[in-house]
Amino acid sequence: MNEALRVHLNHLRSIDHEEDALAWLLETFPANDPELVGKVIGIIPHSSWSKQAQLTLAKSYLPAGFPAPVDRFVDCFASFMAIPRLCRVLSEIAEGDVEYAKMLRYHARPVLTKYCDSPRSVEAVEELLQKLDARIS
Repeated sequence: MNEALRVHLNHLRSIDHEEDALAWLLETFPANDPELVGKVIGIIPHSSWSKQAQLTLAKSYLPAGFPAPVDRFVDCFASFMAIPRLCRVLSEIAEGDVEYAKMLRYHARPVLTKYCDSPRSVEAVEELLQKLDARIS
């Protein structure tokens, strides 16, 4: 992590309330700025997030990362989110965007399976891949 990102991470960690931290992150690294979105994935996994905040971050930044290397964004979120929850978010995003579904289908399996730590996670990944296949067909 470079010094600029470290400064942002330290500031993020200094914010007392998660809602404020989430708002600061989304404002400082807007999802519609490709350069900043690429940087935010270096910060997000280094803080603790509630399940609701994880969903907000994933729904904001996962679609924004496309068409950048989808695997980097999926890896970022898979590192701290439960795989079944992440698969549900990815499925929702892919439902509305066939090109995203194609990229995700190509990159998802190796990244997600790396984080599978239970039969439930493996099942969620397989279900996601089936949904992506159906969406692409």
